[in-house]
Amino acid sequence: MLFRSPELLLHLRDFMHNVAQPGEHGDIIRIAMHPFMMRNLGQPLLMWNDTQSSELQLVSQDRPCTELYQALNSGELDAALFYALGEPEIPSELIAYERLGIFVQAQHPLTRVEHITPEMLGRTPSVSLSRDKPLRKVIDAALLAAGVHPVRHAVETAEFGLILSSLHRGMGFTCMFHASREEVMQTAGLVEIDFAAELPAAEIRCAVRRGQRGNPVVRRALKMITENLALRD
Repeated sequence: MLFRSPELLLHLRDFMHNVAQPGEHGDIIRIAMHPFMMRNLGQPLLMWNDTQSSELQLVSQDRPCTELYQALNSGELDAALFYALGEPEIPSELIAYERLGIFVQAQHPLTRVEHITPEMLGRTPSVSLSRDKPLRKVIDAALLAAGVHPVRHAVETAEFGLILSSLHRGMGFTCMFHASREEVMQTAGLVEIDFAAELPAAEIRCAVRRGQRGNPVVRRALKMITENLALRD
């Protein structure tokens, strides 16, 4: 791999720092991830920062993985977690999965059908994330793999509140994280329907800055995060 001068200097700085202080840095470790990944990390983060010499900062990001990769190479981040499905666009490691589900308003006609087929969803409008959101690409790929084609987008928005309100008005279905079902059932009156096809899970992948891949503190931080990601249903 060829390095540009700033990346080479950053790599050398990381290398010298890791050699000089191989276990206890006392630095700030910055790890970016999608906001939904943070839902179980509050208490573990507090415990980490109370007991470790290196401060851990979790950065809420839903930028494309290629932009996260640039942030890693520039030294802005030490590691980044992102959702993907299929061949990743950047060097990364698969660390966990996030199940997806199909949700509609509680009185939607689809709730009266025992098994929803891909053809039924193909005839039902979708309330979707806007096309500029990286997670939209993952969800589109999951629906296509499950045989939902075409997807008829009635609403496309970056605002989660508008997605929920559109679903509440019965404008269609949405594909979102299975782990959000209790929250959206209580706050927006949505239900997860019985989808007859196999809906692939989103992959959670991790990319680490080249100079930090051998850093034991970064490895421990990622291990803590991965273990708590696995707590989610």
